[in-house]
Formats: sequence, C-alpha cells, structure tokens
Amino acid sequence: MKRLQFYPEALLGCARTLEPHHLVFYINDTIGVSTVLHEVQAHRAGHLGRPRDDRRPADALRGAPHVLANAMGVLGVDAPERMESAPEDEDHDGTAKT
Repeated sequence: MKRLQFYPEALLGCARTLEPHHLVFYINDTIGVSTVLHEVQAHRAGHLGRPRDDRRPADALRGAPHVLANAMGVLGVDAPERMESAPEDEDHDGTAKT
C-alpha cells in the first residue's frame, strides 16, 4: 500500500507545523484503506470458494500494523494488538443494547 510510504513525510509535516491532528487524519485514512484491502482479499478468497490468486492486497497490508502502531505511539496512544468487532448485542462501549 503506497500510503505507508508517506508516513515519514506525514510525521515530519506534523512536527514542522506543530499540528499533530494531521497524524490522526493519516492514521484514520490508512485504516480505511487497509480495511477496504482486507475486505477485497476476503471477498476474493471466500466468495468464489477458491483460493485467491492475486496476493497483492495481502502483501500490501504487511507493514500497516507497524506503521500504525508507531504513529499512534507518537501521539501517546497504545495500539491494540488485535481489532475485533463488537458482538451484535453490544454497543460500541461494550454495554448491552437496550
């Protein structure tokens, strides 16, 4: 994913301008692109019931966890080791839906 190549530039820009919120935008955008690539990969592998023959999305996602964890660390946020969806019967904060 070419977006990962722009991390040093994004980080430097935030440091120069003293505007760390731009790093948050970078993280959010990168997560969005990663999610789309992951969904495409899952679709190719499972939808047709055969192994996917195009491995580019998987290869493109390899560096994303490291880059995102580093960017979040710069902002003082701990990166989760794993992302999981909330169960259907819970709200985003983990409380039961009413």
